[in-house]
Amino acid sequence: MNLNDIKNLLQHNRITEFVKLKKLSPKDIVEFTNRNAQWAVKLFQHLDPTQAARAFKFLRKKKQEIIIKSLPEQKAAELLNNLRPDDRTAFLSLLPGNAVKELLKILNPEALKETLALLGYPEDSVGRLMTPDYVAIKKTDTVQQVLDIIKQRGRATETLNFLFVVDDNGVLIDDINIKDFFSGRTKYNC
Repeated sequence: MNLNDIKNLLQHNRITEFVKLKKLSPKDIVEFTNRNAQWAVKLFQHLDPTQAARAFKFLRKKKQEIIIKSLPEQKAAELLNNLRPDDRTAFLSLLPGNAVKELLKILNPEALKETLALLGYPEDSVGRLMTPDYVAIKKTDTVQQVLDIIKQRGRATETLNFLFVVDDNGVLIDDINIKDFFSGRTKYNC
């Protein structure tokens, strides 16, 4: 199926059929959106929120703004709540203050808390770019406990390259490359 097929389905209100038949990749969505701006909002209205979020972060900021402003509030909320915290913060950082305030109102409590924490860092600081989604362990955790933590938190992390060893106060002690953990090459007794 090519981009013209997608446009044809949108024009004839058959996008739901298309979304059910074929999962679009983020690349497909971005390519379609860049070439068919007038149909982009309709496409985003019918995408699964997770699928929409994966593509949204790759769009040009102006297209992101147009899509968010044009989506019904419920769909905009679903999209924003499904963005990774750092991607959501990057998007909101480019908007005027009054637009940010309106969009913050539609975030769920967890997304709002994460977003406000990241927006609290100064502009152009590393804090604004970081993600709060990472796997933290304690140096006293057993291998089984670490594996349970990875199973529980691993899907929520953007990358799972490192395990961050923290003390009881959440202060970083060290990091362990995930390959080193699984190969047994760490200085901890996990």
